[in-house]
Amino acid sequence: MPRLPELRGLRERANLTQHELAERSRVGRTTIAGLESGRRNAQPKTVRKLADALGVEPAALYSMKHTLGLSGPGGLTTIYEHTHDGWWVVSVPEIPGAHSQGRTREEAREMIQDAVRLLLEVRREDAERETEGRDVIREPLEV
Repeated sequence: MPRLPELRGLRERANLTQHELAERSRVGRTTIAGLESGRRNAQPKTVRKLADALGVEPAALYSMKHTLGLSGPGGLTTIYEHTHDGWWVVSVPEIPGAHSQGRTREEAREMIQDAVRLLLEVRREDAERETEGRDVIREPLEV
């Protein structure tokens, strides 16, 4: 059950009050206040409701850069290859399965960012299912 460090900023950028976000997402205002203050942890279905109401991917609420320690030097590496047929193929060697492509390098960059977000979201959900009902501790990892 992760914390959502980006919730307040995303809500404010959407120009919504906590009450308005509660109405849109069907998540209680006191729950939203607790999530924003860090006093509460979020259930996966709550994260999905909030993300949908804010028009963002669930990963945006988790602050991937902060959680994974990617904001400074030593972040993830992207490897681009311009193929003979004009496509840009891109991968992230630190994350197995993170491959994409685009007609331009910029498009390939956007596609790999989406791919990485989705891979991490799916792996996080898988890990939550695998440990459901067990006494585990979850915490952000900064490298």
